Amino acid sequence: MRNKSPLAEQPLHPIGRLYQVERKARDVSEPDLRLIRQEKPAPTIETLHKWMPAWITQGNFGRRV
Repeated sequence: MRNKSPLAEQPLHPIGRLYQVERKARDVSEPDLRLIRQEKPAPTIETLHKWMPAWITQGNFGRRV
């Protein structure tokens, strides 16, 4: 990445945690996968849910970061 933007990097760690949950759950049964997807990512999704409206409110939506 040429010009690293702290603003653009903020959601990368939580998104990475979501992918990590999926990698760890790769070899589980469908019912277990459903439970994992409902429980494990919840705190991360909450973090992103709080971050996104604040980011948009600051006028960053549609702006190149």
